[in-house]
Formats: sequence, C-alpha cells, structure tokens
Amino acid sequence: MCKLNSNPEGRNNARLEYESPVKCKDLKTGRTYDAIMYNYCNNGLYFETDLMLHPGDEIDLGIINSPYSSNSAAYECYCAKVIRCDKLPDDASRFFYGYGVKFMRTFDEQRKDFINGIFTRKHQRRKSSKFINYTSNNRFYTGLIKDISKTGIFIETEDSFPFGQILMLAIPFANKNKNTIVNGEVVRTIQEGFGVRFKSLV
Repeated sequence: MCKLNSNPEGRNNARLEYESPVKCKDLKTGRTYDAIMYNYCNNGLYFETDLMLHPGDEIDLGIINSPYSSNSAAYECYCAKVIRCDKLPDDASRFFYGYGVKFMRTFDEQRKDFINGIFTRKHQRRKSSKFINYTSNNRFYTGLIKDISKTGIFIETEDSFPFGQILMLAIPFANKNKNTIVNGEVVRTIQEGFGVRFKSLV
C-alpha cells in the first residue's frame, strides 16, 4: 500500500496510481494535517503525512479532486482505519510517515451516501426545503436544507468552505419563531453545496 510497492499486502483489489491533496483528521485528538494520496482502490488508499498514527486508529480523510467521483472537482470525506504504517526514509518523501488505510464502510455504501448527501445511516435523514442561516468568521450566509438528521445536514448553496471549517448554524424547526443553534464541521463539498457533521446531536 505504499508508492514504492503498490501491493505489499497482497490485496485482491489492484491499486491505481493517483496523486491528490488530502486532509487527514485524527478522530482521537481532533488534529488535522495536510497529506498526499498516492494510490487507491475500492476499499482503501495510501497516503503520506506528518501526523503520527498507529494500526487501528480511525481517521477522517477529506479528498480533494476525489478519484471516487465522476466530478473532477468533488471534495469527499471518508471514514477509514489505519492498516499499515511506515516511517519513511528522509530522502523518500517530504513527509515523515506513510499509511495504508481501509474504509470502515464499503465503497458502494459510502458512494450511495454521497449521492444522497448522507454521512451516516445510524440516524435517518429527512428531506427538507427550508432555508437556513449560518455564520463563519463573522460573516452571515443563507442556504437551502436538502436533508437533515440528528448528526448532520446537507446545504444547497453556491458558498464553498474547506474541509474542517467550523460553522454556526441556526436550524429552523416547526416553530418558525424558534431556531436551534448548533456548531458543525464541513465534511464534504460538491458543486451543489456542502455537508456538515454536527458537533453534538440535534
């Protein structure tokens, strides 16, 4: 799963060479690092970064220009588990570590979720067409809710935010005079809008 050996684990799924920037977030610490992906297959990928991880660690990967999407500008987020770790030689990479990871859910399951703007099946998503106000860096924005659950929301808008951006959202409910204020983290952006994972259950 490293670029020096494209299949050291003898995987059945062939790895395809593909270089793209990646954002890697350690779910234990919440720290996010820049990374570079070098190859991928249906159930995982290989990337290099300065973040120290260990086998079994769970991470979020935000892939810029995702090869898993037909849209070359797609930015997608995948949950993955570290399978292989390598300390890289000083002259082999600009990063310290190389990692092979396996997606925690199958590629087909995640693709279905991305198509529908869904990030978890633990909580059912409800379709919506309500407007929502949200803020970032003291600027105010308005978008259209496409679907929402206790854990996340997809907002249709022309606004664009990077992976990991924290937003404050005023979520409207049946009582038009009352909104629920919640912080969320951008975990996916596409041309039609972006997906947010709530910091706490709504």
